[in-house]
Amino acid sequence: MAFVALWMALGWIFHLDANSYLLIGVPLVVLFQRFVRRQPLRQLWVRDAAAFRLGVVGSVIALLLILAPGYDLIFVAVPKKSWIVALWFLCAMAGAVFAAFAITQQRAGATRRALPSFISAVLIGMAIMAAFALARHHGIGVPLSKLSLLLKQFLLYFAVSFVLEEVGFRGALDSHI
Repeated sequence: MAFVALWMALGWIFHLDANSYLLIGVPLVVLFQRFVRRQPLRQLWVRDAAAFRLGVVGSVIALLLILAPGYDLIFVAVPKKSWIVALWFLCAMAGAVFAAFAITQQRAGATRRALPSFISAVLIGMAIMAAFALARHHGIGVPLSKLSLLLKQFLLYFAVSFVLEEVGFRGALDSHI
């Protein structure tokens, strides 16, 4: 738990905003995986992978997932010189590659078993967001014009979760414990 204490302490000491706090976790996770767990980085995403290989399908998945953060990096963050946000988008782009690796390494049976949990998590998340919206007297419907934004945001956060915070806890700490 020294890992978590160090991460939290860095956030408090340097008064980091949310994105900076998440970004500081990236080198911490890499150092933890390599020098405390003494495991290859690929095991953060796939525990039993012999090597990091994408193949054709993985490359296509990675390229598709890179589109949204790549666009926002080039046309939003860099022109505004918002470097922390730019680093976040770079992490999402890297996460797209790691997500593709994890997806292509999944066995069909494991995917079928995981699907109910994934759907449950999505529905619970939607219910929480709807409850907060209703509590603030906002509507909960999504206009058709906003569906593309909703999909883009989902893809961004899906990809970035393979680099920021979640991989530290699920990939490194859970595996270590």
